[in-house]
Formats: sequence, C-alpha cells, structure tokens
Amino acid sequence: MTRNSQIARAVRFALLTSTAAVATAISPPALAQAQGTSAAPAPPPIVEEITVTGSRIRRVDNETADPVLVIDKLIGAEVVSVEPRVVILIDGRRYGIIGASGAQDVNIIPANVIERVEVLKEGAGAVYGSDAVAGVVNFITRKNLDGAETSIQYNETSRRDGDGKTFGLTLGTHTDKLSLIVGGSYMQQDGVSAAARDFSKNSLGLYTGSVIIGGSSRTAGGRYFLNSATLPPADAAQQAALRAMYGCSSVTKIAGTNGSALADYRCRNTALHPEDNFNFQPFNLILTPQERGALFSNLNYEFNDFVGAYAEVLYNRTRSGFQIAPLPFDTKNDNVVISKDSMFNPFGLNFGGLTTPFDQATVRTEQLGDRFSKTTSDTKLVYAGLRGKLPNINWDWTLGVS
Repeated sequence: MTRNSQIARAVRFALLTSTAAVATAISPPALAQAQGTSAAPAPPPIVEEITVTGSRIRRVDNETADPVLVIDKLIGAEVVSVEPRVVILIDGRRYGIIGASGAQDVNIIPANVIERVEVLKEGAGAVYGSDAVAGVVNFITRKNLDGAETSIQYNETSRRDGDGKTFGLTLGTHTDKLSLIVGGSYMQQDGVSAAARDFSKNSLGLYTGSVIIGGSSRTAGGRYFLNSATLPPADAAQQAALRAMYGCSSVTKIAGTNGSALADYRCRNTALHPEDNFNFQPFNLILTPQERGALFSNLNYEFNDFVGAYAEVLYNRTRSGFQIAPLPFDTKNDNVVISKDSMFNPFGLNFGGLTTPFDQATVRTEQLGDRFSKTTSDTKLVYAGLRGKLPNINWDWTLGVS
C-alpha cells in the first residue's frame, strides 16, 4: 500500500504555514505589518513518489526512518561475494542464490546493466526477516536506454602479470509504454603464483619470536623415522643398527637417487640442507584465475495507467577453481603400510599403519601433480508477472513468478 501524495503535500503545506506563523509572532511590528499585506505563500512543489529500499511500503525519501546509501553505475566494477546475513534484491525482488561457501555471488549480475545500487546498512530485520540483520542491497537495473553502449576494460598488476579483460554490451529502446534492455558481459582474469612476489614466495614461520623461512617436512624425498619404541625385538635390533649407521633418527632420500639402497639416504638436516623443508608457496596462487559470461534482459510494458507487465531474465556461467601444492602423505594418519619387502624400502622395516607398532614415513607426492579444482557454475534467474494500481484507492499490486 502506498501513501497518498496529496496527503504528503498537505502535511508539507501545514508545516510551511506553521513555520510562517511562528516567524510572524516573533517579528518586529513593522515586519509583521508588512507580512500581513503580502501575498499568500506559494503552494509547495509536487513531491514525486519514490521507492526506498528498506520497506515494502513506498515512502517519500525525506521521511525514511533509516538512511539509504545510493551508489551510481558500476561500469567495469567487480563486486565481491556478500555474507549470508545480507538480503540481495534485484529491482526490489529477492535474489536468493546461495553459493557453496554460504555467500551470495552478486558478480553474476552484469555491471553494465546496473543503474544504481541502494544499500540499507541496518534496521531491515523487522521488514525482511532475520536474514537481513546485516542490511539490504538492492541492485536497480537500467530501464531507459535508446541505442547501444559498450565498455572495455583491461587491467594488469604493476609487475605486468595478472591480466584481466572485461567486455560489456548493452542495447536498449523505450517508448511511453515499452522499455527493453538487453545486456551482456564477459570477464577473463589470469592467475598469479605466490612465487611471483617476494612477500609470498617463501613459506614463513614464527619460531621463538623470530620469522624464519621454513616449510613442510613432507618433501618429495620423503622422511623415514627410526624412533618407534614399540617395535618387535627383531625389528628393534634392525632399527638400532640403522640409527647407529646414519647417526640420526630420521632420514631422507638423496636427490637424484632411486631410493632402493641404504646409501641413497642421509640424515634429515634443515640447517645444512634447507631443501629438507618443502616450500609449498610457489605452488599456491595469490590471484585465482576466473572466467565469467553473463546475459541479462529486462522488459517492462504498460498496457494502461493501471496494468503493466514485467520480465527479467539472467543467465551466468562462471569458471574458476584453486591450485595448491601436491598432497602431503603420512603412512600413519593415512593408515597405509609400506612393507619391508618393497623394492623401494631398503631398511628392512615396515612403516606406517594407524594402529601398528611400526615407524612413521611421510612423503610429498609430487609425481601426482598439484592439487586443484575446476568448477563451472551456471545460474539462471527468471522473474515475470503483472503489476499495477487499483483505481481510486491508490493501492499497488504485483502478481508474478520467479
């Protein structure tokens, strides 16, 4: 239900005349006499009806209980995902698509079809429910465009990497009764490896109050522990002999050997051999590659002063994913036993198993390649229906499907 604009004008007129009366009462006599002979005050200007985000009831903007932040067009802009406690609206209707992370990816809305964004930062829970305790964001799409608009954006980092390209095309036409907008956008973003920046190329750790270059003990050369105190007597004797031969309680494979002989291994010593810690940072990304394409159409048609039709169609396809270092493998935690009879186990001892008394062995499975994901997501939104006003009583109504 809407407020009658005539009531709003009457209220403003009453406020203006009350203000004038107060001014007359406190003015000097001469000024009061001059005001008594002046012409009647001009009627206030007509107040247009304005839809304000934050209420289902349309109100005059100056009478809004909570402030609304309005942001102009976002051509070429990139918007991040929004936490779940924010309600997302498109032209006042709920967006309602929740991603795997629990956040709403508003990037599916092509930036070139957005007219403005209204943000109600607080106070929306009473109207929209508990999912709006953090606010409401309403994306208002463009309605009046004649002709075509294009947008092209290219970006790269100061290191001349991380290239990004964005293209947008918007077509539109409108008459007194018809408004039609068709738009599309395409975005492609290259990734950037952590190895490309000094601040991220090394795995760092905090040790006794100092930052040191470290890494993971799960390396491609593996690490074989010779410190189990629960081995059977025969295995315990073999373990003691190995510890005496190497002079330590854990060994790693020497680079360039195949690991089938005892001479292929040496003591793990990160002070003498920094490579005995695995630097996983070069395998990680600080900028994730992404590709996105979207199409949008908005149709509005007014049959008469009381009935109109609307339709919005949105399609988006996003390809993305992540990349991290090869899998660290633990024979204990992963409950795998490396048999002492294996041709690549020259130690004469069993390693691994979750509940066995055997020693532990770990390795970085570089031969299997990096861990990664490739995700393709499609989003399809359709809103369509009729809307209008009831004559004489100034009520709005909407009938639609989504």
